[in-house]
Amino acid sequence: MAFFSKKNKLFPSMEPFDTGFIKKDIHEIYYEQSGNPKGKPAIFLHGGPGGGGGTRSRRFFNPKKYRIVVFDQRGCGRSKPHASLEDNTTWHLVDDIESIREKLEIEKWLVFGGSWGSTLSLAYAQKFPDRVSELILRGIFMLRVNEPGIYRGNCTELCGERHAYMPIVVKAVTRDEYDAWLQTKRDAAEELAYLTEKEWTVDELMSIGEEIYATRCAACHQADGTGIAGFYPALAGSDIVMNDKVFQRQYL
Repeated sequence: MAFFSKKNKLFPSMEPFDTGFIKKDIHEIYYEQSGNPKGKPAIFLHGGPGGGGGTRSRRFFNPKKYRIVVFDQRGCGRSKPHASLEDNTTWHLVDDIESIREKLEIEKWLVFGGSWGSTLSLAYAQKFPDRVSELILRGIFMLRVNEPGIYRGNCTELCGERHAYMPIVVKAVTRDEYDAWLQTKRDAAEELAYLTEKEWTVDELMSIGEEIYATRCAACHQADGTGIAGFYPALAGSDIVMNDKVFQRQYL
């Protein structure tokens, strides 16, 4: 029974042997392949909202036996444009899955989906039943909310039986409220892109660093960096401050 120990719940981490994008409408949809190029094809359909597939997604499959396909749904993860809702419906996503299958010249594949991905798996299997060799669903999500409000329950009711002991509160909002929330996320993404692309002077970086420290760090580590003994370690004179830049980047 060692296979079911906490340590061995997932297969080891792995890197993809192939990555790319498919162009659909305004979208560039990221996909990747890992595992055995000659193994049994399987596609992983991630949940939501907006997270995308990641390194953990590959680890549900034995890399010696499976040709593992992961993709980021429209507006999610590494797909572009980020957070876009234009031409982004369930059936757009279903057609994207089929386009990836055709591009990779796969006749049939195992379809594996969790949470929202379980709903998307069912939709794909309904439209393209001849292309699905097996269907694996986890954390099945079939919730329908008909009007704004607060919905309380547990994940058995809302997300599937494997989440039975997790209480949950779902807040449903109007389209206008959702659009306003989405705009804040888009603005934040644009600001992040600006921050990472700009060439900063030392003075500018020092100014930003001082502001971040004052608003996010000083309450615990103190304004002078001496910390609070027994609770928050001192930063003044510590390795993270005094060592070379390579160490600092690795530490952070």
